[in-house]
Amino acid sequence: MDSNRNINVHLGMIRCGSTTIQKALTRAEHLGAIKYLGFRPGPIETWYRSNLEADLIEKVIRFYHPVHFDRWLDNNVHLLISDDDLRDIWLSNENFSGSCVWRENSVSTKIERIGRIFQGYQIKFDIVIRKFDDFARSLFFGYNKIGQVCDEYSFLTYIRRVRETGIIFQLFPSYLHQLSREAGYDVTFFLTPLDYIESIAKKISCDKEILYTAPENVSESIVCLKSSKTIWSGIDKHRYLWSERNTISDEDFFSERKNLIYGHTKEPLSSDFISKFRDIFLYDIDEEKKYLSEQGLDHISKFLFD
Repeated sequence: MDSNRNINVHLGMIRCGSTTIQKALTRAEHLGAIKYLGFRPGPIETWYRSNLEADLIEKVIRFYHPVHFDRWLDNNVHLLISDDDLRDIWLSNENFSGSCVWRENSVSTKIERIGRIFQGYQIKFDIVIRKFDDFARSLFFGYNKIGQVCDEYSFLTYIRRVRETGIIFQLFPSYLHQLSREAGYDVTFFLTPLDYIESIAKKISCDKEILYTAPENVSESIVCLKSSKTIWSGIDKHRYLWSERNTISDEDFFSERKNLIYGHTKEPLSSDFISKFRDIFLYDIDEEKKYLSEQGLDHISKFLFD
């Protein structure tokens, strides 16, 4: 085990250009510059290099019971990393920073598991953010795409219900920053996905423009999963059938999942949408700003909320 080898974890946040980042990481992997463990945008057969990698990113860290996690760790961690491969490693999954469904493991558990899996390596957490108003629009269209909401009213109603669970605070940078620092890891914020991609290019001594363009033959460079349909049917059901506001049938969901569009409205949002969303979502914004200020991160607060 090479203790000088870096483990770079793209921790989130959700709706902050993760697909763009993952395309760049796929490109960097294709160039042979990094070892990438994460989602690769494209045909379903190329999402992951192996069942082991798919399990790690989509199930082991996010959902496994502690007993199953310990068993997986004992039997598989030695298969994940080769000491002969000295390239830095990147992990990427925006859902490490939150929950795609409410029953995922806590963020603190996910961070702790990443630490145990890559024990002995230098782990660094990277958090990409975006301006709050843009985040609100992206969150709405994200839920709209999967058919979970159909208009602004149903979305705002859903956000009110989520607020009642007390988990909205997990979607703020202070939460991720505090958990990561308490676990003993360095944390770096990036204000845009392009800032993050530029940092990747710098680390691997690559022209950033190269990372902006996905490789044409990426499907040929990745080992396809023979059992991908079985894996992803199970994972998608695991994610979405627990949703209380699921508005589409299983058959419709899986037929439309590939296109990522369920066919709901894409009309411009009303002028007061952001104002209403802010009233619901930013009910504790003063505490958020206070924490960021205490940590010397006033520029993050200003970028997000002003």
